Amino acid sequence: MSKEFSYKPRETYSVSFAEEIKRNIPPALLRKHARSEKTEPLALFEYGEELRIKQTALAAFLKANGIKIKPEPLIGSPRPRKYRTTSKRKVFESRGKFFLLFADESYITKPDLFRSSLLEPDEHAIIFEYLCGLLNQPGYTFLARALNFIIIRGNYEEFSVIFNISKINADVIRKLKTVASKFNLTGVNIISSFTYYDPTKSEYYFESERPEKEVTFKKLFGPDFLFLKLKGKKFSYHPTSFSQINASIIPALISKTEQLLNPDGSGVLYDLYCGYGLFACSFAGRYKEITGIEASGESIKSALLNAKYLSEGTRIRFAAKKITEDSLLQTLPAKIKENEVFLLDPPRNGAEKGVIKTIAEREPGKIIHIFCCVDEIPEGIAQWEKEGYKLKSLSPLDLFPGSPNLEVIALLEK
Repeated sequence: MSKEFSYKPRETYSVSFAEEIKRNIPPALLRKHARSEKTEPLALFEYGEELRIKQTALAAFLKANGIKIKPEPLIGSPRPRKYRTTSKRKVFESRGKFFLLFADESYITKPDLFRSSLLEPDEHAIIFEYLCGLLNQPGYTFLARALNFIIIRGNYEEFSVIFNISKINADVIRKLKTVASKFNLTGVNIISSFTYYDPTKSEYYFESERPEKEVTFKKLFGPDFLFLKLKGKKFSYHPTSFSQINASIIPALISKTEQLLNPDGSGVLYDLYCGYGLFACSFAGRYKEITGIEASGESIKSALLNAKYLSEGTRIRFAAKKITEDSLLQTLPAKIKENEVFLLDPPRNGAEKGVIKTIAEREPGKIIHIFCCVDEIPEGIAQWEKEGYKLKSLSPLDLFPGSPNLEVIALLEK
């Protein structure tokens, strides 16, 4: 291992990125930080100050963990607050009342009936407040006790409400349809509603790991898909598919990734963890051929639908497979002479063991590895270096304003 990336194993980390952020908060602001909510500790700061703190903390974190490359300037979010396009509340019962709170707030002794957030659009608060009032009305108790989470998804103009239920019967479904029929009373543009049955009461809600047993998903009303308009293209995706929670900065994420890849219309792109085809369809026309791989079958169905309208003459293929060393060896075609490029956007816990090694053995010209958790960067870069790749740049984007995290695009070359 070269001296340039003298990597510290995770168990020897001196500080996490969140801790590094706290170190860089001026004492006068630290008191405000201490008063902030646990789920959004930077939301009370002026956004310019938050960006400065994060930029400084990222440079310090990388240096402390042996990565000597200087990160590029942090790209701020067009919506620094009220940006979340997915939000959820857990239903708690206490002394005959039902509360809609963040999942980790059952410890609060005297909570409000529902919790609002500085990071969510105003429409989300209106929907949650309305539903909380409804659940506390006579005749809704059995429904409230059947609910685990209430989730809101969509974009900034159209919203979808999803009910996670732990009990299912005709009375529960009938009552949910009654609730959905009254959404017009909120004054919010709710275009669809769904329910999924999860008797295990797991924490799964599309941004976390799915339970091993597939959940039963049903539509109450509205379109089968959710929609996003990005850089002149309209994407559809299944309500259970993963989508970035900050839609306002996705165009910048696409543009920065394209700038780093600098495609010329030739070559082959492999888009791993492709979701509903965001990058694959965005880069249509910039590569000769694109292959996307994603574990979620529903996401792949959405990707195929998007490619049908957005392929722009590029041959785009998708495969629904969990991304492992073995599955890549089975799914990827034989190495070709044309330039190959790989793009990885794995979940927070990173790529599975052997995935990086398998990709590196094909000797692609460029690799883009997108980290949605800053703390995963040292380990990920160390793996690439071990396989003969060098970090050329790190481009941070503030996909998570108000919280102690960033999305970081790493460009690596042989």
